[in-house]
Amino acid sequence: MSETESSKKYPKINPVVKDGVVTLNGECQGENCADSAAALVRNIAGVKDVVNNVREVADETDYTLRSSVQETISKYAGVQADVAAGVIVLRGQIERAQLQPLMNELSALNAKKIDNQLVVK
Repeated sequence: MSETESSKKYPKINPVVKDGVVTLNGECQGENCADSAAALVRNIAGVKDVVNNVREVADETDYTLRSSVQETISKYAGVQADVAAGVIVLRGQIERAQLQPLMNELSALNAKKIDNQLVVK
């Protein structure tokens, strides 16, 4: 990944370069994003070392989405859900007759994706 691509992927991270040592400051959203950003920089030619001062912050939209998803799935016994980066992951079991109503309710929440791993009984 080029320097331009990495700056687009991590717009809130500010690199400072001195004598081949890159110090990363700022914040990023997502689990392990700080380590990923540092790994990208380490692969740039001429970089001798990376000082990673990046702070990982949770995505506020995930909190809102997670709350709405939990409210929705509470009506469906046996269904669990996780939300990360705007993606809803469904696990557990559900009756066939309940699957379509559940999916319709979750689709209305406008998640980036719904990963349905439910076992249909």
